[in-house]
Amino acid sequence: MKKFIGILIAILATVTFVGCASQTDECKIELLEQRISKLEKENEKLKEDVSQLGQLALQGEFYTLPEAYENGWLTKEDLMSIAYYHNGGTGGNEEVMGENYQPIPKTPQDLSDGVKLAIRVNYCNRYKNIPNTPSINNLADIGISEYCGQYNGSVAVVIGSPIAFTAITNETVDGVTFYFTYVNRIIIWNTK
Repeated sequence: MKKFIGILIAILATVTFVGCASQTDECKIELLEQRISKLEKENEKLKEDVSQLGQLALQGEFYTLPEAYENGWLTKEDLMSIAYYHNGGTGGNEEVMGENYQPIPKTPQDLSDGVKLAIRVNYCNRYKNIPNTPSINNLADIGISEYCGQYNGSVAVVIGSPIAFTAITNETVDGVTFYFTYVNRIIIWNTK
């Protein structure tokens, strides 16, 4: 990272001096000091983000929908919202949701890149080299194919890996039905 900052400062210095050719040396120095200060602040922010990411990756555990519900991390309303986002509406759950059901808004609307990476790292570490499971040894092979919202510190996602088979199934939790056209299921990543 220090090499990167050094190279970036050298490039910025060159650009600054070329752009300030007609300006005084004092002006050039002031511009360079401002850019260095900005880069130092950005570097500190990156260090904080990396530290937070490492903590998230170490904390998280994965649970099935029934496990998360039984542990009290998800409410029935949470389940209905997850089903709404996953199933693409109320289809198959009209009796539970009603016709005018409005899910809990996704907050955040999309996962940050840092949280996505923490989930993927945690998933890779948990499932690599487990007997009788598909081999997951490469982080690049793991992606989040669906995000269904965040509920009380629990994130509902579908993890996609290169080994995914088509299978039409469903899962019902407390009367709320989730439909799947593939083997990968919704999992809950909980950091509590």
